[in-house]
Amino acid sequence: MDSKLLNISQSISVSFADYVRRLEAEGRALIKMQTGDPDFPTHEAVIKKAQEAITGGQTKYCDSRGLLVLREALAEKLREKNNITADPLREILVTHGAVHGIGLVIRALVEPGDEVILCEPFWRVYRADIVLAGAIPVTIRLDGEKGFQLEAEEVLAAISPKTQAIIINSPNNPSGAVYDKEQLRRLALGAAERGVFLICDEVYENILFDDQQHYSPRSDINLAKWIISVFSFSKTHAMTGWRIGYVVADGALVDELLKLSQFSVTSLAPFSQIAALAALTNSEAQAYSEQMLATYEARRNFIARRSIGSWLEQAITPPSGTFYALVDCREFGLNSTELAQLIVDRWGVAFTPGIAFGNSMDGYLRLCFATSESNIAQALEALKCLSK
Repeated sequence: MDSKLLNISQSISVSFADYVRRLEAEGRALIKMQTGDPDFPTHEAVIKKAQEAITGGQTKYCDSRGLLVLREALAEKLREKNNITADPLREILVTHGAVHGIGLVIRALVEPGDEVILCEPFWRVYRADIVLAGAIPVTIRLDGEKGFQLEAEEVLAAISPKTQAIIINSPNNPSGAVYDKEQLRRLALGAAERGVFLICDEVYENILFDDQQHYSPRSDINLAKWIISVFSFSKTHAMTGWRIGYVVADGALVDELLKLSQFSVTSLAPFSQIAALAALTNSEAQAYSEQMLATYEARRNFIARRSIGSWLEQAITPPSGTFYALVDCREFGLNSTELAQLIVDRWGVAFTPGIAFGNSMDGYLRLCFATSESNIAQALEALKCLSK
């Protein structure tokens, strides 16, 4: 057995979700606030294109980089929405979701003994990928009192001769923080000057509130060699199960990523890629994404209103993006797994334990509001019961 596997645990968030599923199988009616899966169905125009592709015979192996027509549409999207110039022939790789893309990037960049910097709270998949590659995760804890904002100088100060890469995620899962544009610029410049790659997880790029604007560090053409951007269709287009993501990077690096992809998944299902193309280009599907965003923002505001006058008013960090909110539960003296289990057992509401996002987050719970206002209201009432 690979000894590196002994240095990581099972995914805490997935393991807790499995616990919730077992309770449901036993007949418990539960309100699930723990899974980052949009409660909207994939748009019918997207499904229709996939169906047409399947019945039309698009069920064989295809270009291992991803369908060229999709990569060309992605290049146009990147240019128009992210201010990123990317050659669809060499600088874009379609992946089996963003999780696959991030794993490929880490495996391609690091060797045993290298260091990779993480900003906590973070999606724990990053840490697992680093450890499995034989590298060492170095954690920078972001300050909850400052809204979990990234401070470039603090991250840059952690760079050592062994540092190969920095991973950032904005808008951030789980905090909902949207990192400041100027701080991102400083981080990207400082990393490039030191010969360190910046891996940008931009999966929640379109889920922004209060007129926030997403900034892609790779849009700085002078630094593009050192920046890798990873995107997904999962959240923006409610396509989590379709498993379509994409990596944008320097052509020479994409060539190396392609080897890893070919030897892990060969290629992606062409009908899923055709569905992704429809999500990008169909006007009704685009409007649908905007409607989802408006609904998420309304739910975020609903949480704020329902928290007024309770301990939650100060405990919930208002998210600027994503569909998550962190709840500071340190006053109750339980670790996050114990607290999450207590709430689901006693009140039938499931939250993600904060420990899933880094060791310093063990006093928090993550609330996912990709669900109805009725469910949100009941979840907030369960949290309020903690103080009674």
